[in-house]
Amino acid sequence: MNRLVLIAGCRTWFGGLFCFFTKKMKEANKLAKTSYNNEAAFRVGDIRAYRNAWRLIALLGKEHRGLSAAMAVVTIALGLIPAAELAVTGLLVNRMARLLTEGGALTPLYGWLLLFVGLAACRSWLTLLNDGLHDYLRDRVAGSLQRQIAEKAYGLELAFFENEDSYDQLQRANAGLGIRLVNLLMASSLLFQQAITVIGFTLALSSAHWALGLIVLTAAVPSLYVKIKTARQGYIHDYNTLTPTRRRLAYFDRILTDQAFAKEVRLFGLNGHLLGRWEFYQRLWMKESSAAVRREIKGSAVCDMVLNVVYAGAALFLAYQITEGALSIGVYVMLLQAASRLQDQIEAIMKGLRGVYQDGLFAQNLFDFIDRPVNPVASGSEPFPALLKQGISFEDVWFRYPGQNDWVLQGVTFHAKAGQTVSLVGRNGAGKTTLVKLLLGLYKPVRGCIRVDGVPLEQFREEELRSRMTAVFQDYCQFRLTLRESIGFGDVARIGDESRIREAAERSGASRIAERLEQGYEQLLSKSFGGCDLSGGQWQKVALARALMREAPVMVLDEPTAALDPRAEVAVFEQFRQLAAGRTTFLISHRIGTARVSDVILVLKDGRIMEQGSHDELVKTGGEYGELFNLQAQWYRYGEEKGANRNE
Repeated sequence: MNRLVLIAGCRTWFGGLFCFFTKKMKEANKLAKTSYNNEAAFRVGDIRAYRNAWRLIALLGKEHRGLSAAMAVVTIALGLIPAAELAVTGLLVNRMARLLTEGGALTPLYGWLLLFVGLAACRSWLTLLNDGLHDYLRDRVAGSLQRQIAEKAYGLELAFFENEDSYDQLQRANAGLGIRLVNLLMASSLLFQQAITVIGFTLALSSAHWALGLIVLTAAVPSLYVKIKTARQGYIHDYNTLTPTRRRLAYFDRILTDQAFAKEVRLFGLNGHLLGRWEFYQRLWMKESSAAVRREIKGSAVCDMVLNVVYAGAALFLAYQITEGALSIGVYVMLLQAASRLQDQIEAIMKGLRGVYQDGLFAQNLFDFIDRPVNPVASGSEPFPALLKQGISFEDVWFRYPGQNDWVLQGVTFHAKAGQTVSLVGRNGAGKTTLVKLLLGLYKPVRGCIRVDGVPLEQFREEELRSRMTAVFQDYCQFRLTLRESIGFGDVARIGDESRIREAAERSGASRIAERLEQGYEQLLSKSFGGCDLSGGQWQKVALARALMREAPVMVLDEPTAALDPRAEVAVFEQFRQLAAGRTTFLISHRIGTARVSDVILVLKDGRIMEQGSHDELVKTGGEYGELFNLQAQWYRYGEEKGANRNE
């Protein structure tokens, strides 16, 4: 009779489960059709989330095969021990029941008790070993992936970092490398262990009836569906909404805590205002995050109720079996524990699968970035000349930044002879810095051609293109390392050449900085790391020294003296001819008077070259250059006239 009842229950249960998934598959197909054009929503519907876990495991095995194999063995052992503990528990209960009913000595139980304690101790030791192996291998994988991210970032064009969507992709990649990676590795290992345990518990329940284990297992399927669905929704929500919010939140956090902002935050009393902005985005973050949590709780509550009903049914069935004499008390206790712990393990697996799925989706951002194709700046085979003979030509060059419609440069055409110094003059936004970035190969023209000694820029070997040019950018880097490294980075191949570093420092004026530092060129330039900090002008001298480290035939100086005091600025331009000797130099400066050191001046306006010639020629024509020169000169004349009036 009980078999007929169980068979009828099985048919009802599996039939209901089939109907549930038939309905959900139709809903999923409908959703897929309506969201096909939504890349983020469509992408997460496949199985790549789980493939990413396997990709990480494969990388882990590649990094250290021996320890990876050891961790696999430990994981298998940890998965088998719970089933072994259940079996020993059942035997102990049977022996004790027999001892109570028939009498006898306790001696035969000592061996089983010792085995039970040994299994518990073994589980504890193996868990500690597994955690240690996991932490070590996790750090190895994280280091390998971080290196791949850095190498990929270096190979991408500069435009990638100036595009908001691209920058968000990089942020998501780094997020995938952090706690998400740790969770994914831990969850994958734990899932394997739990799966082995579940198999053992299922086999134990199946010894009472073949369908019992399957019913308990399938009861967890709706819960899995709900958790995967909420994980997918959470990922889409994070992808479309939370990433920008998180980035803004991180930015305001940086303003409130970073040394670079500390002076102005205190001077202008910005703390209250900025805290208000931070709290706004924090509340927005919490509101957006908690919505996903509430959805999961609602769905999980129903599924957990189903699991509890199934567990209660299994317990009643086992109780019926023991009353029929089909089970001993020890086997009953073992199977009851198996059903209870199987339910716990299934719930843990459901959460683990959800975690692997969600973290795998975030890891997809990491792998999308790592797998992103790189478009090399220069992919030719021509060697870059060590010394220019003809010069540099721009031929009808047009450029606009990716994703923008406005042209930054429009039909720029000029020729700079070898060894000439060319000044680029113009108002803010005229396109001066963009022009030199195109020359340096950091951007590619949309139209037109840039030639060096008659050879198109893209035909040169990339490594030679990089090594044959040097620059001081307006937003130069402040490397928080030693002074020697900060200068030596200009020519990494000669970073150990102290005489070369000293020579570059002498030419830029940075040698005086070294003389005042306690440890000279080995002084660490960061208070955060126990060193000292430099002033803005001192940092600019270091940046200029870095540019002069390299004997490059092309040099770009973008506002090279903006942070220098007048004496230091005069000193730089007094020896400018020496600094630029043998080089084709492009100079950008908003101080029009400095253009006098140039052979040719190019005046840009709205991305076009409006005028070109020498300083005297352009002043005489009275055009854009003459207007800018007179605007600055009048302040000096005003000061002289005012002083003369006072003397009178």
